[in-house]
Amino acid sequence: MFNEIINYINQGKFKEAEKKLKNIINKNPDSDTAYYLMGYINLKINRIEDSLKFFKKALDINEKTDYLFAYAEVLTRKNLYYDAENCYKKILSKEPRNEPSTVNLAYIYLLTKNFVKSEEYYLKAIQLNSHNANYYKNIANLYRKQNKLNDAIKNYDIGINLDSKNPEIKKGKGLTLLSQKKYETAWDFFEGRIYSRQNMGPLFAIIKNKIFNGDSLQSAKKLVVVSEQGIGDKILFSSFYSELLNLNKQVKFLIDPRLNEIYQRSFGTYEYIDLNNLKRVKELINENYQFIYAGSLGKFFRKNINDFNGNAFFQPNPKKISEYKSILKKNNFKKYIGLSWKSSAKFTNKKSLSINDFQSIINEDDYGIVNLQYGELNDLEEFNLKNNNRIIKIGGLDEFNDLDSMISLIHCLDLVITSPNVTIHLAGSVGKKCLGFYHNSYESIFNSPTQNNNEWYRNFKIVQFENDLKNKIEIEKKFL
Repeated sequence: MFNEIINYINQGKFKEAEKKLKNIINKNPDSDTAYYLMGYINLKINRIEDSLKFFKKALDINEKTDYLFAYAEVLTRKNLYYDAENCYKKILSKEPRNEPSTVNLAYIYLLTKNFVKSEEYYLKAIQLNSHNANYYKNIANLYRKQNKLNDAIKNYDIGINLDSKNPEIKKGKGLTLLSQKKYETAWDFFEGRIYSRQNMGPLFAIIKNKIFNGDSLQSAKKLVVVSEQGIGDKILFSSFYSELLNLNKQVKFLIDPRLNEIYQRSFGTYEYIDLNNLKRVKELINENYQFIYAGSLGKFFRKNINDFNGNAFFQPNPKKISEYKSILKKNNFKKYIGLSWKSSAKFTNKKSLSINDFQSIINEDDYGIVNLQYGELNDLEEFNLKNNNRIIKIGGLDEFNDLDSMISLIHCLDLVITSPNVTIHLAGSVGKKCLGFYHNSYESIFNSPTQNNNEWYRNFKIVQFENDLKNKIEIEKKFL
């Protein structure tokens, strides 16, 4: 009976499988296998709560390793990391050499920022199987997130030696080399991101056989530039566009629609196509266009650090500049400082700070502090309630979606202060002076252990701190 149900599941016939399992459970409420398979089906169709419930019922009857493992994976998806950790520990107490549980436990510790424990279990996984390239990738990623770049490179290289075609490992090494400013070799490895999991989707499926891979852009007669993942990368790699357009190629752009007006004003009246417009993408393929991801332009225009100038490349909106200057002028401050303090990224690792960390700057009577923070703003509302609306919030401004207004507002400010987030790119794109406060364990392509100057954005300065953030803020305040 269960073999038939498993065949249904493998064929994607979940309703048929579910119907038979319900019949089994009605006749035998203690069938742990039936509950387990029900959990698996619900997980496949993304009914996470039901999946959790059925896996738990299976475990209550029989605490098998398979059930514990499945339950832990769902707990992880629900961000219930402590419970997931306990499940993996139970498995390892019975089966100390269980590789998947060892790796997943290391990942749990990575998610909870217990990097010492994460390293311990990734190393255990390597001891269990020193021929698995992904284990070296995992520990290299851990080291990269801690800014231990040489250790990261060492492990990426071992992984590449074991699996030279693994795009995830190449992407990781490419990012690390970019952080080390080793542009001569970084870009080739960075190409791995194109074929990595993050890039899989309907667009890639359509264009994968039409990706430009020539050694010179001169050989590309008709080219479509594809925006990268994440709005920060979309902005950053836009810094290549003017140089590409100077080659007088037939160029079109696949873009995030939030950047449409900015691109029209900054680069000219080219065709800017929504990334989700797959119909137009198919038409361009029929018109013999080739596709290049925006970051891949780096290997042509930024072959070494001397190729960077850090200049502004976006033109802000003159009408909005006039509007925001008028609004700010009414507040009668001598200087206006934009402030952003947190990131919405999954792996923040010291990216997010607190409004209160910047209290000494906010308290300065001559400074008008303007909110540039996007996303959930309960902390801002609470702060302003206690501090007489000290931080200026521009009415009607959507800080996440209205990028045209954001760069225009930033253009009107004297300075931007931020944690590592997209605000750096918004400020850099218009050449605004910007201070980025980076914990020294935070890795970024803007940062390296040996160099604080930033080649991407001329007026961007990284201020590194460890346990002395407020002291570093006081030092920088003297130069504001």
